Amino acid sequence: MEAGRTKDALVFATSAIRLHPGAWRLIALRARALSTLGRHREALAAYERLLAFRPDNPAALLNRGNALRSLRRIEEAIESFRRALEVKPGYPPALNNLGNALQALGRYEEAIEHYESALARQPGRIDALNNRGNARQALGRYREALADYDRVLERSPELAAPLWNKGTTLLHLGLSREAWLLYEHRLRSDLYDRLPDFGLPVLGEQPLQGRKVLVQWEARFGDVMQMLRYVPALQAAAATCWLQVAPPLRELAARSFPQARVVGKDEAGEADCRIPYTSLPLAMRTFSETDIPANLPYLVPDASKAEHWRTKLGRRPGRRIGLAWRGNPTPAHRSASLEALRPLFDAPRAHFVTVQKGLSAEERALLLGMDNVTIVDEELASFDDTAALLAGLDVVITVDSAVAHLAGALAKPVWVLLKVGADWRWMSERDDTRWYPSARLFRQATLGDWQPVIRRLVEELQQIGR
Repeated sequence: MEAGRTKDALVFATSAIRLHPGAWRLIALRARALSTLGRHREALAAYERLLAFRPDNPAALLNRGNALRSLRRIEEAIESFRRALEVKPGYPPALNNLGNALQALGRYEEAIEHYESALARQPGRIDALNNRGNARQALGRYREALADYDRVLERSPELAAPLWNKGTTLLHLGLSREAWLLYEHRLRSDLYDRLPDFGLPVLGEQPLQGRKVLVQWEARFGDVMQMLRYVPALQAAAATCWLQVAPPLRELAARSFPQARVVGKDEAGEADCRIPYTSLPLAMRTFSETDIPANLPYLVPDASKAEHWRTKLGRRPGRRIGLAWRGNPTPAHRSASLEALRPLFDAPRAHFVTVQKGLSAEERALLLGMDNVTIVDEELASFDDTAALLAGLDVVITVDSAVAHLAGALAKPVWVLLKVGADWRWMSERDDTRWYPSARLFRQATLGDWQPVIRRLVEELQQIGR
C-alpha cells in the first residue's frame, strides 16, 4: 500500500485474512485498498466486518461513512459519521466528512457548523476550509467563499480543487481571464481523472490558427449546448475541428454545424490538440460579457419533426408553454416538485406541454387529470426531438437543466427557475443573461422556497394570457 501498489496489496491482504480471519488490522488494510480502487460496495462490506470486531473504532466508522457516501446512501453515511463522533467527540475528520454529507443533501448551514467545529480543533485543516468555501458558494456567499479558497491556497498554492473552486466563484461575479484560467484546474481534479487525453495537449490560450482541434466532451448536456455557440468562430480560426458529441445530442449538433466533423466520445479524428468544451471561452478569449458570441439561434431543429409537433399539438387558444421541473439531482434544491408548480396550471389561455422526461406514476396521474396539459415525455427520444417540439412553443418554463440551455440556444423565450447559489452560468443577482438573451431568470430568495417564484410566474402568465 505504501508503494502505491494497491491491487497487489489487496491480493495479499485477502490471502492473509483467509489465514487469520480475526486479524482486524488486515481487514482494515483490505477495506482501505478496496476504497482506493473505487470498489465501494466491497469496501463497505469490509468495514462492516471490521466493525463486528471493533464496534467502537472511530476510523472504521468514519470510513464506513465514506463508503456509504460514495454509494449515495447519504442518510446512512450521516449516521455513521455521527456514531464516530459519539465514540470520539470532536474527531476532525468525522466533523469534516459529516459536513460533506450534509452538504450533499443541501443542508449547507449545518455543514458549515461542522466545518467550523473541525477548524476550531485544527485551524490549518485545508479540506474543511475548501469544503466550507463550497457550502458558502452554494448559499451565494461568494466573497466569503473566495476568502476560504484563498486561505487554502496560501498553504497549498498548487491544489487543483480550491483553484477550480475559486475560478467558479469568480465566474459567478463576472467573466475574466483570471476566472477562466483558474477554471482550467478542473482538468486536474478527481472529477476529470478519467477524461482521455488521446495523446493530445490541451490548447489553453495558444493560437488556434492552423491547428487541427478536437473539441472534447467533458460535462453535461446543458454545458455542451451552451458551448456549441463557439463552433462557427472555432471553424473560422482552426484548420479543422472535430466535435465529440454524445448520441442524444449528435443529430442536432450535426445538422446545426454541417461543416464540422461530429464524432463519438471515444474518437479524436486527426487532431493535434484538444479543447474540452468548457475551455472554449478561454481559447476564444471571452473575458467580458460583450465577448460572448451572439449568433443566436445556433441550434437548428429538424423542420419535418417541428411540423409533426405542430400538427400533433393542433390549434389551441392561447399560449403553448413547455414545462420542465426536474434536472440533475446535484446540486440539491435545483429541481422543483410538480406539486409546487400546480398554481401555474390555473393560468388563463395557457396550454402546457410537458418537456420533462421520466415522469413518476404520481406525476403522470396528476397531469392526466388536467385538460390544459399535453404529456409527450415518452416521445422525446433525443434532443433533436425536444428541439423540434420547443420550436413550436411560445414560452418554455424550466428549472436549471439541459432544457433551459436548449431553449436558449434556439432563441426561444425561456423562463428559468434558479435556486439560491445557482450555477455560475447564470451569474448572480440579475434576471437576464448574455449567454441567452431570450431568457428571463426567476431566482429563489430563500434556499428551497419556490413559492414566491411560482407566484411571480403566475403573475407573468396572467399578463401574457390577456
